Amino acid sequence: MSLLDKLAGDQEPKLPVHQFYAALAEFAAGAVTRQNVVDYFQLDSADEVELDFLIAEYQATDPTRQQEFLEFIHRIFMLAEVKVPGYDSNAALSTRISNF
Repeated sequence: MSLLDKLAGDQEPKLPVHQFYAALAEFAAGAVTRQNVVDYFQLDSADEVELDFLIAEYQATDPTRQQEFLEFIHRIFMLAEVKVPGYDSNAALSTRISNF
């Protein structure tokens, strides 16, 4: 299983993009923990690897742009849900995130 694929709707269970964004924003604000996010969405170990990738990318982002990064994640997964070209595969999403 893949967190990115679940957010894009390519694997079951489909994860709700808006609620996942909200959980990441709450994580960034210090209101919830990484484990809370794992528990909220019943993430498996493979999903956790990709969650850690998202968290690491967020933390590596200049603090003045971290809110922008969260909004970017929200935006690209909304596009992935409807299979917009360039946002329609795990590889494309991973590359897009890495190149933020």
